[in-house]
Amino acid sequence: MIAQAELINLEGIRETFISRTMKEQEMISGGGPKSLKIPKFEIDLEEDPYTRWSEPTIYFKEQIIKLHETIISFVPWSIRSIFWMVTKYMEVFSPKTTGLGELNHQLFREFEGVSDITGIPLADVLTANFVYELFAHCTSIVAIDKTDSIVHARNLDYPIYESMRNDTFDIDFVKNGELVFKGVGTGGSTNSYTIMKPGAFAVSINARYHNDLPGLANSLSRWFMESYNPGSLLIYVGEHANTFEEAKDMLMNMPITSICYFTLSGVEIDEGVVITRDRTGAKDLWPINPDSQSDWAIYQTNYDHWENAPERDNKRAATVKEGLVKIGRDKMTVSKILKRILQKPPVLQYDTIFAVTMSAKKNLFKIHAYI
Repeated sequence: MIAQAELINLEGIRETFISRTMKEQEMISGGGPKSLKIPKFEIDLEEDPYTRWSEPTIYFKEQIIKLHETIISFVPWSIRSIFWMVTKYMEVFSPKTTGLGELNHQLFREFEGVSDITGIPLADVLTANFVYELFAHCTSIVAIDKTDSIVHARNLDYPIYESMRNDTFDIDFVKNGELVFKGVGTGGSTNSYTIMKPGAFAVSINARYHNDLPGLANSLSRWFMESYNPGSLLIYVGEHANTFEEAKDMLMNMPITSICYFTLSGVEIDEGVVITRDRTGAKDLWPINPDSQSDWAIYQTNYDHWENAPERDNKRAATVKEGLVKIGRDKMTVSKILKRILQKPPVLQYDTIFAVTMSAKKNLFKIHAYI
């Protein structure tokens, strides 16, 4: 059995990194960060999962090796050994699965492709893709702009940012040579935490921290019980959902490996919701309300919105709310959300990897990579 102290140690590592980044806020320039140029890749959803991510994996090979070394260094051997056993099991039984299990088999095949290209042991690739979710902290916003259109923006922050430099890429997910949806990728991961399907919906994922200390072990056990990793669920939703309501139903009800927040926007003025997720289903829905003086904009950081803000939030949620009020609905644009909220401390963190501004209605998807 995994020692509770070791599980708590993972939580402590995350809190240590978050505390450190708080202390370094004064190092962020008041003028806002400059966006970096990033590569774009096509991911063919009909291609063999083993080779599906080959191009970005080859392109980012050295960065992936460095990132995985950093992540794995934080994982106790007792947990790594479990992933090694799981890997051996999956190698034998994964090809025989059907239904939702078959989809996780595809994900496992993607991990095999990353492992063979980089030389990273398959078990460590599997471990790192689960550990990603323990460290991320983010901000997501959906608002009604001055033209009564739904706009969506997000920051993704990652405390081990030094190992993620120049590791972000733009994705076109395609089928039959046609664009299905767009996303953001990170070298070595076969998930996406931000997507936009033109004319349909956009989604961003935020990590949910809720005294879930044995999260890594629970995530792995849920995966065995045919649950989705949230980042792979997002790819599934992007491929199979065609409307806001279809995406909402999937994001509310499909089983997931770890608790999180899905912030979903659509194309109509009332299509926006923050979905607070437990592993088995939705715990809470916070919908946008075009008739409200306050809920014409909704936002999410990394704590349940009905709770008091914890110290680790570093006043991010309060700053988002204040910024939205200052801009106002009648002057709101997605550009103002970026420049006046997401690119200003404390919402802008020292470890903010990228921001995304998007709108399914306007077919807007722009990545602003900083690290």
